[in-house]
Amino acid sequence: MKSAVSFDDFGLQDLEAVYDLECSLNAYPWSKQSFVDSIESGHGCYCLRKDGELLAFAVISLVLDEASLLNLGVAKAHQRKGYAKQLLDAALQQSVLAGASMCILEVRASNRSAIDLYYDIGFYEIGQRPGYYPAAHGREDALQLCMPLP
Repeated sequence: MKSAVSFDDFGLQDLEAVYDLECSLNAYPWSKQSFVDSIESGHGCYCLRKDGELLAFAVISLVLDEASLLNLGVAKAHQRKGYAKQLLDAALQQSVLAGASMCILEVRASNRSAIDLYYDIGFYEIGQRPGYYPAAHGREDALQLCMPLP
């Protein structure tokens, strides 16, 4: 029997697993304290799990009617299986319920798979941030994307 993937909030009890996943995905990961601050600030901290295993996480900040996707990660073994879209859809639904009418984000200009996902679900480019992200040889630009929410 195939087990279901569950959508849930994550909290301080999940900090180590979320932080370990973040570190496995990024050469310049968020600090553990950034996750603590997001949890304690009441940001939307969401995850997908299957059989207790953390598959993916997302952090969304809500200010007035604007949701900002601050971080999103999918475990390497589970990438390209639709989990990022599933998580983002559910997290954005929660943002709408909390009053959001739009979502914005920044993404590394080199992260083609993430950019393609965001475009596929309705985001569009509204700008760029030169030198926004640290990179192996200096800094990397970010694309700023936006999407109206229903």
